[in-house]
Amino acid sequence: MRVHSLHIGKIQKVNGANVSFETGMLKNSVEGELFCSKSGFEGDEISDTKHHGGEQKAVFANSLQNYEIWSKYLRKEMKIGFMGENLCIDGMDENSELMGFMITEPALSFYA
Repeated sequence: MRVHSLHIGKIQKVNGANVSFETGMLKNSVEGELFCSKSGFEGDEISDTKHHGGEQKAVFANSLQNYEIWSKYLRKEMKIGFMGENLCIDGMDENSELMGFMITEPALSFYA
């Protein structure tokens, strides 16, 4: 398993046919390192804090292989990050991996 890509997003208003709502699900890929705290990745915004975010649901990870499955099912190519994940993991087998892992404490660095 390896991290394929990292995604964060700002809350955006979405307007459609007879519907308007705000979402933080529209994520963009970022390069390099990004700080992650108990609340999630720096710069990532969550609009529905009742169902998403917080210390127990701060980071959403998705398997890269899901994109092939959903692209075939929907008969269209899907952009990586479309599912709203923060981490797209290559080689994560959802049938054998522990699911629902989350980051609940920030990583600490120690220097000698």
